Amino acid sequence: PRRRQCRGLRPLRGGESEVGRPHDGVGSGMTGSPGIVVLGMHRSGTSAVARLLDGLGLDAGPESDLIGASPDNPYGHFEARALVDLDDEILAELGGSWLAPPDLDPDRQCELAAGELGDRARELLDQRCGDRGWFWKDPRASLLVPFWRAVWPGPPRAIVVVRSPDAVAASLSVRDDIPLDYGRHLAATYLATVSATIGGVDALTVVYERLLEDPEETT
Repeated sequence: PRRRQCRGLRPLRGGESEVGRPHDGVGSGMTGSPGIVVLGMHRSGTSAVARLLDGLGLDAGPESDLIGASPDNPYGHFEARALVDLDDEILAELGGSWLAPPDLDPDRQCELAAGELGDRARELLDQRCGDRGWFWKDPRASLLVPFWRAVWPGPPRAIVVVRSPDAVAASLSVRDDIPLDYGRHLAATYLATVSATIGGVDALTVVYERLLEDPEETT
């Protein structure tokens, strides 16, 4: 398959956007468009946003392919197991995991995207592309934006979900018994990595706390 070149990455400009508004320099009108990836730290509200997209008619994939509900996510994760497994493989190849993020190395991620892992990623994405708008959600992808930009079928679009690091850490502590200080460190690492690599992507920021306070205004 044709391989796309990794393009120059630049940080976001203009800081955090308002809920429901695109970052400076990128377009709007994401809802209903094909190929949206939902990014953000684990326990930051990505599943809540994914549920909204599902309710708006975007396709998360066949139910049989999705990770099911759990006590901490009673409405489901809206995560395709094959894509999550692939992200785990990529992170392992980079020397890390979702719980121990590797050092950010965009060039190495682009090298992986040009090889066998990239071919598998394109095949999985090709299976999801179609006439109906679709989305994909996996917090791990927040650490792998350079890889996925290199293989994405067309201009990538993203929703970045952010939540108070203290709230994320508290939720991780309850779910995974992760120390609060390390949970806050993880939340900061995920957000910093997304901010450093998503420049130029048509991206929208959703603040989870605002979504809970005023879902109609947010959507």
